[in-house]
Amino acid sequence: MGVDIGQLWEYLQRPFARQPYYVFPRPSWQGELRIAAQAAGVHEAEVAFSRSGAQWWFAEWMVVLTTAQVAAVLRAELAAWNRRDRGKKTVLVRFHHPTHRHPHWQTSWGTGATPAPAVTPWREFWSELELCGRPDWPQMVQIPAVNARGRARFRREEVLRLLRNSADLDPFEAANLEWAALGADGDGGYVVVPERGRVVPDKRHSGADPGHRVAVFLDARALFPAADE
Repeated sequence: MGVDIGQLWEYLQRPFARQPYYVFPRPSWQGELRIAAQAAGVHEAEVAFSRSGAQWWFAEWMVVLTTAQVAAVLRAELAAWNRRDRGKKTVLVRFHHPTHRHPHWQTSWGTGATPAPAVTPWREFWSELELCGRPDWPQMVQIPAVNARGRARFRREEVLRLLRNSADLDPFEAANLEWAALGADGDGGYVVVPERGRVVPDKRHSGADPGHRVAVFLDARALFPAADE
């Protein structure tokens, strides 16, 4: 698994709340996925669905790291490159197939003796997002602007309470409210971001993204389904 160092450097210049996640496969097969799946009687298109089975369903072998975790693995390469120019790639992780001498998958991170980061399995990642993520995960939320007036920072517990209250809003009422954006600060809290940093997607930039980034929006009612009952 390779990473563009210039792209990673650029991501690190962003406010913490807007730093992307890195998603990549942690294989349970040897060689090319298409060939290995077909040899097991699974068509390559079927890996998109749970019916392909636990070994082949993509949700079982994709894992997630934050930008900060990737940067910690590649800190020496980042320090040496130190610019946004793209094209310089380096190895983030290698997966070594089991052998007679080493009967289990072996993983090596970076280009040296780098401590292994704690990866988050893909399915666990979404389960935690539905609980508003972890305190050190980059993310942004929107709350009614009236709750943000005169405030610069919120504790995580306050944000959870405000999101729960938002889930109880009538849809018509919510559509006519003014909203404020809060960004995770990496220290367990949230800070108010400028108006130009609002979470609402910009349709002018909805085309192909050369960085293959995807923005995901969760309604507060998805975080707190009991609020609809």
